Amino acid sequence: MNTLKTLEVLVESWASDLSQSYIDQLPASFPNRTKIVNDGVWGITNLAPVELAVLNSPFLQRLRRVKQLGIVQFVYPTAEYSRFVHSLGVLNRVNASIEALLVREIEQRDRLRTWLPMARLGGLVHDVGHTFLSHVTEPNDQDSLPIVDGDVKQLCRDFQDEYDADGRVDVAEILSFLIIRSKPFRDILDIAASKNFQLAPEGISTSDAVDILSGTVVRSARFLDDHDCMWMSDLINGPLDADKQDYIRRDAEAAGIAVPFEPERLTSSLALIEIDRWYDRKKKRDRGPRTTIGLSLSGCSTADEIIQSRMLLQIKLYFHQKSRIYERLSARAWKLIHSNFETIFERKMSIGDLFEMSSELLFDGKLRLQVVRLCESETATPELKADLRILNQILIWLSHRPAPRRTFAYGRQFPNIDDAINNRTNSGVAEASQFGSSDNSSNDAWQRASKQIIENGDQIAKEIVDLALAAYEILKDRIDFDAAKVQVMLEAGTVVDMPPAKKMHIQSGMYVYSENSTNRENFKYSDVFKADHWADAFRDSRQLCGVYAAPGLEELVHLAAEVVFYRDFGAISKRMRTEHAKCDMKRLHEMKQELVSAGFYDAHIGGHCEILQYPYWTSDEDEATYQEHTENIRRNFETIEREKSQALQCFSTSCDLRVLRIDLIDSTSYFNMTDREGHESVLQELAKFVSLTDRLRTLPIRPLKGEGDAVFFVMSQDKSNEILEVLAQSISEGEWLVHAGKEIGHLVPEKEVPNFRIGVSEIIKDVTLNSFDVVGKEVTRLYRLEGLGKLEEEKPSILLVGNAIPLGDVLMREYDWIVHSQGEKSDLKGIGEPVRYCVLARDA
Repeated sequence: MNTLKTLEVLVESWASDLSQSYIDQLPASFPNRTKIVNDGVWGITNLAPVELAVLNSPFLQRLRRVKQLGIVQFVYPTAEYSRFVHSLGVLNRVNASIEALLVREIEQRDRLRTWLPMARLGGLVHDVGHTFLSHVTEPNDQDSLPIVDGDVKQLCRDFQDEYDADGRVDVAEILSFLIIRSKPFRDILDIAASKNFQLAPEGISTSDAVDILSGTVVRSARFLDDHDCMWMSDLINGPLDADKQDYIRRDAEAAGIAVPFEPERLTSSLALIEIDRWYDRKKKRDRGPRTTIGLSLSGCSTADEIIQSRMLLQIKLYFHQKSRIYERLSARAWKLIHSNFETIFERKMSIGDLFEMSSELLFDGKLRLQVVRLCESETATPELKADLRILNQILIWLSHRPAPRRTFAYGRQFPNIDDAINNRTNSGVAEASQFGSSDNSSNDAWQRASKQIIENGDQIAKEIVDLALAAYEILKDRIDFDAAKVQVMLEAGTVVDMPPAKKMHIQSGMYVYSENSTNRENFKYSDVFKADHWADAFRDSRQLCGVYAAPGLEELVHLAAEVVFYRDFGAISKRMRTEHAKCDMKRLHEMKQELVSAGFYDAHIGGHCEILQYPYWTSDEDEATYQEHTENIRRNFETIEREKSQALQCFSTSCDLRVLRIDLIDSTSYFNMTDREGHESVLQELAKFVSLTDRLRTLPIRPLKGEGDAVFFVMSQDKSNEILEVLAQSISEGEWLVHAGKEIGHLVPEKEVPNFRIGVSEIIKDVTLNSFDVVGKEVTRLYRLEGLGKLEEEKPSILLVGNAIPLGDVLMREYDWIVHSQGEKSDLKGIGEPVRYCVLARDA
């Protein structure tokens, strides 16, 4: 038996057990009059007896315990209405839409009136299959569905093929479809028919009515096309449906968010139209004709309002960062509950548990007490205890604040913002031609990151947890929790999340008609307005990959996330770091210094200056200081370019060149940093010495680049040995210390002379004045200078690459090198801002 058939049998069994008592009593207690319900959003709604009979059934009453917005109430306390309330609202809007059609469609009034009861009931039951946390417990994109073994995506595909569904279906729609088709639900309609309450036009049996009613929920062409009833599904599950009319208005009012949507104007612009053909996506061919719901040309602005309103609600409500973390925590908790259900509840999980559970399961404290008891049990296995400790921690966060916070983020706009700030002119106007906003390559990191997070976010979170645990071993004195607690908090609270790129799906199936034409000529809304492009541009500018961390571990997770995002995607947060990270930047920098000293960055990414830089854009800086820093960025950029040009001009383009690299051994200082008194670093003093000493100036050597603990010089190959000897002798004899004078004293602890490593590489690519391609091959000579002692030769192991990250990637793939350190990016052709350096080392 396939998954769909298995699910159908389980739903039938559950529906019978749930409703047997109600069905037995219904003939005697069937409502004999209408009932008025007062809706805070729509006002008065009148319910017919058959609608009351369905509404009073256990199927609909169960929806009182199902939150329409999942757990958004953690962020918007008043946004916690139920799907029961929403179902009544959709019935109201279906009725309002058909009432408006009755005014406009004089020739179709009889048809509309006879189908009105069916359409209203379809609106009432369209969400009857939702489970207790709505989309959190409806895993449309997971490998298995609770209770039923099998691929969820395959289940949806099988259903679509079986019932010829016009469009994508999800698990909740399949469950709704199966409940409506169950025998107990049919019995309710049979009892209504026996009481002379007509649900469908003459000649439509109860069985046919059930087919049509269930078909409206999933847009089943198999059940609807024979009766030309797809227009009724359009009212319930279409681009302009009553579902959107209700939840957009109700969600906005419940959360206190203003949106422009006017449902009343929308309904007044609807009409029944005939389309000659429509495209069957499953069969990949045109079909038709079909009656559908169209929107008048003058009413198109209401479709725009729907798109605008949904975008605003996505950003402010559904995809709010705190809503997302609570949703992800709840989903993680549910997964642990599902996998350990039999142990926790001492029974096997049934489909009734899935339907009958309430969201209070996660919040009322009873479940947590049971979890704690099991954690302390001597019979629990280590694996079970590990799961239960994580579940217990999540339940604590769901019951009490603070919950995990976003400690790191990366978004599509990050590279462009960095480029805009880096390339700001004196007038404050960014020159677009100089930076990546005019080049799609600037978003390569985002494309890689977003794709991987959508497909494999949990695996990326595990990488971050593993790296954070490695950093904790170095930083444990700075963390307030012991190792066992840190591991539980990391595994429970480290979440990598990105809101899905949801399409508006309004334009795809929406038809617009001309009111003045005799036969209501129509066309697709998408033919005149590409709403998805507009919506995508709006969404993309605000969409972020977020990394969340347990309270107290924000800096630890930020450190690990930086490394993983750089290592896996080439992504660096830079100036957006403080804007989207809830952590202490000063403490973060101190922790980084300690990790540098312990060789953490060398071990995992070979070091990287942009990750290690202290953010000078901290939030407490005033505008004048910020402008000064921005000007320094621009000035430093121009200086580097000028020095590079001067260095290249010293040599003929046909000359064989070498690159000399001098770095400090076991140093934690940075090349571009000064102390509070303005004193420069050891390497800055050394660079000045090399540039100004007459003995070296007479030889063709010029400073080329700088990085976090090294300086680079370019020189002619025939003079390289002489330069190396002069430089080594000068360092050994302390001439540079004499040059630096008294200023150097504070730079060297206890007046000790630092240890240097000197490497020489042959350049294997032609160098021209306009080229950024300066590539070194395997170091031909490598030396180590211990203080003022002997210059000893070491085994070469360093590669110097002076251009683009893509080039470094090629070398790593083809020659087994790993990143040792890396500077600012540029593509291989030199478009955009040039790279300062990229140092690679052989992979051991």
